[in-house]
Formats: sequence, C-alpha cells, structure tokens
Amino acid sequence: MAEKGNLEERMTALESEVGELKHRLQRSEKDAAAARVLAGGADRDTSELRIELREFREQNMRLHNATRSDIADIRGDITEIRGELGQLNGRVDTLTLEMRSKFDMLTAGQEQIVNLITLALDGKSGDQ
Repeated sequence: MAEKGNLEERMTALESEVGELKHRLQRSEKDAAAARVLAGGADRDTSELRIELREFREQNMRLHNATRSDIADIRGDITEIRGELGQLNGRVDTLTLEMRSKFDMLTAGQEQIVNLITLALDGKSGDQ
C-alpha cells in the first residue's frame, strides 16, 4: 500500500506541475502574441521610415540637380558677361585713342588760330 500512497502523492505533484506548466505556457503564448504585435508595429514603422528616407533622398537629389543646373547657367552667363566686358574694354580703348587723336587735332587747330591771331595783331601793330 505504501506504493499506492506514494503514487497518489506523485500524481498530485505531477498534476500540480502540469497546471503550473499550462499557466506558464498560456503566459508565454500571450507574451508571444504581444511580441508579434510589437514586431508588426516596428515593421510598419520601419517601412514608413524607409519610404520617408527614400522620398527625402529623391527630393534631395532633385534639389542638387536643380542647383547644379542653376550653377551651370550662372557660369555660362558669367562667361558671356566676361566676353561682353572684353569687347567693351576694347571699344573704350578705341574710343579713347580716337578722342586723343581728335584732342590733338583740336590743340593743333587752336595753336594755328592763336598763331594767326598773333600774326594779325602783330601786323596791325606794325601798321601804326
């Protein structure tokens, strides 16, 4: 009979242990379900972040391309302006030479007028 009593104790202990294992299993299942929910949320967040990052990169690339295009246009404009300035400098130099030449001609003409006036005045003084 000792075995029978021992068997009942062992069965009771085993039933108790099985109950505890069931309880732990239920808790583990709930934890696993909660982890799946959290993982799904993290996956959605990660996907949204990936989309936002991709959109940011694309917008950033468009901005850089537009900036490059603007800079290329500005460089072209500056090159064109430099060419026009070079032409204007050449034209100013030409006009300066023409003005000097004409001023020299005016100076020579004024000198002739002064000489003629001086001769005319000297001739009148000699007549008196």
